[in-house]
Amino acid sequence: MVANAKGRIAGFDFSLNPYGGDGAESRLRQGLALGFVRREARLAGSSIYLGSASEPYGEAEEKAEVTRRILVHLVELDPQPRLVIQTNSPLVLRDIRLLKKFKNVRVNIVVRTDDESVREQYEPSAPSIDSRFRTAEKLIAEGISTAICVAAMLPVRSAHVLAERIQEVGPDIVTTSWRGKPLRGQRQPDWSREQYWEVCDVLRSRLPQFRSSVHGFSPTGEQRPWSA
Repeated sequence: MVANAKGRIAGFDFSLNPYGGDGAESRLRQGLALGFVRREARLAGSSIYLGSASEPYGEAEEKAEVTRRILVHLVELDPQPRLVIQTNSPLVLRDIRLLKKFKNVRVNIVVRTDDESVREQYEPSAPSIDSRFRTAEKLIAEGISTAICVAAMLPVRSAHVLAERIQEVGPDIVTTSWRGKPLRGQRQPDWSREQYWEVCDVLRSRLPQFRSSVHGFSPTGEQRPWSA
């Protein structure tokens, strides 16, 4: 669905989530999102955050290609929108040629923890941590602006090891956010705000591109300093 952006992505004009729900609900959402994008003139020249609430490159996208069809439309708008795509999926690599046609685009790769056992517990059907980093590396190699989003952060085993891995990848931006409500059917992670800030401090000290969550989730081209 398409909505006015709010919360930590309030700097955008619109949030766009092609997928969500199950079965008929999901198909309805896909149709509404695609229909809105095709007829809404306000999207030209706007700033759009794609994937703020649901994965735009999930399993359904392999066949439905709703995200791809939306990108095909957006890239032809005049002026083009400023676009940020949030994903944890290597499937985004399928659309590299299309992404290169945008004048202002960034892909935010979500890596919520450095611990694969934590990832398996809280994101059992999602891609592995290593595959996400490899995806970021390939995007960067292709000249696509890329961020690593440790958001919303899950328990981290070693902040220094995480910082080293991110440093090897070399994203333009590294950002974090504190957890919100637990995902459906999950308990709240055993992870305190103090532990979260300890990890943030390590990342900030090791990575000059580390930014506050406000900046990391802001439209491409805007600069805001790190802040607590």
